[in-house]
Amino acid sequence: LGAGGLALIADDDGVWHEESRRNAVAAIEDAGVPPASAVLNTFGSGGWLELAGYRPAYDERAELLLPQINGGHDLASEVARIKKRYPGDLAKRIEPGQYRACLLDSYEVPYYREIMADYGYRQVYSDENLTAWVRGG
Repeated sequence: LGAGGLALIADDDGVWHEESRRNAVAAIEDAGVPPASAVLNTFGSGGWLELAGYRPAYDERAELLLPQINGGHDLASEVARIKKRYPGDLAKRIEPGQYRACLLDSYEVPYYREIMADYGYRQVYSDENLTAWVRGG
């Protein structure tokens, strides 16, 4: 990964808007999701969740630096496939209740609103970038 690749990563981070990530994670905390809970997350939010004490479903930093983590699966592609093309697969992942919260891209909310409600999630935050749901309460 040359200097050009690093510059692209830095530029891409700006798209996610630091304020959105900070506010979404704060909303999850304020909704009473305890530290160390598992959170199903979108690309760009794993590090923020980890720093707040949560267990992200995947951390894109590990994907970039150590692809052998998680058995070498391309988790970023898997999440993109699940969320963008197969909403039913997302439901299968959240149905067992392994995630106390979900932090997903806001433009995808129309795909998931019904699924999230069906599995006991309520929306606690949304802006033009991210939407956060928590289970229960």
